[in-house]
Amino acid sequence: MVGIRFYPPCEELRGIVARIYAHESSPSAPGDPRWLIVPDGDVKLILPFAGAIRCQIGDTQRLHPVSRLILSG
Repeated sequence: MVGIRFYPPCEELRGIVARIYAHESSPSAPGDPRWLIVPDGDVKLILPFAGAIRCQIGDTQRLHPVSRLILSG
């Protein structure tokens, strides 16, 4: 299961926040590409609420635990 819900930023943040979304998915096996965050010039703040996020860049892998803020961009 993979789901994405989009939310508009509140009025006070609209000048600096382009979009807010929630991504939900069931657990996946290592190497199973489920979600790709590409460099597009936007800074992304990612906060996993349930379940860790595993990422790989080249040969380097990292596991981001729940409630640990990730900065990407």
